[in-house]
Amino acid sequence: MKKRIFAAFVCLCMLMALVPSMAYAGDTVSVGGLCEHHTQHDDACGYSEGTAEVPCNHEHPEECYTQATKCVHEHTAECYSDGNLPAEGEEKTADSCSHQCSEESGCITKELNCKHEHDGSCGYVPATAGTPCTYDCQ
Repeated sequence: MKKRIFAAFVCLCMLMALVPSMAYAGDTVSVGGLCEHHTQHDDACGYSEGTAEVPCNHEHPEECYTQATKCVHEHTAECYSDGNLPAEGEEKTADSCSHQCSEESGCITKELNCKHEHDGSCGYVPATAGTPCTYDCQ
């Protein structure tokens, strides 16, 4: 009999856990936030929202780019008059190489080298950080 009563009590406890409950806060004290004495952030509490960056609308013309040459060609046996690659550690001139560095071969590329500085004409506005509320609700 005692086991049945205990089992019923445990079931009742488990069912009560499913019932939603609410908690009520008593006196709330806020540091740097909103409370009943400070219901809105303004200049007096030091709060300010930050602003997002407005990007520059400068478009890069040809003057913003420079040509960079970096040969990506690797010598093959056809690059040597005797048809043999040099042995490891051997110095050998590629005297029959027909490779020409060009934009088509990928050796000459354009690299961005823009000297543009932000001013009023490009529309750039830097982001600003906000400041926190310093109001202390006593």
